[in-house]
Amino acid sequence: MRDTAALVGLILLFKNTEKSEALTVQLGYFLFEPNWGKGYATEMVTELIAAIKGGLQTRLVAGVDRDNVASVGVLEKSGFKKIPEKTTAGRYYFEIDVM
Repeated sequence: MRDTAALVGLILLFKNTEKSEALTVQLGYFLFEPNWGKGYATEMVTELIAAIKGGLQTRLVAGVDRDNVASVGVLEKSGFKKIPEKTTAGRYYFEIDVM
């Protein structure tokens, strides 16, 4: 990650209680507005995925408001795929399996 002492945002992880073969974790992230559009969110998410690799099989799931184009882009650039059956009128849902 970039060498910075400033807090640019947060990643939130919540264990999902759905039964599945993989550990399922709900991913959320928040960036402070001055840091929007600088690539920090993509960097945070891809570094998280890299840290998980080689451990337990993990499925990360994320929901994004349809009008949040930047966050949709972050997830797609990080390798997440849309989950069409979970998509609603207001939200897209994405997932990625990390092994």
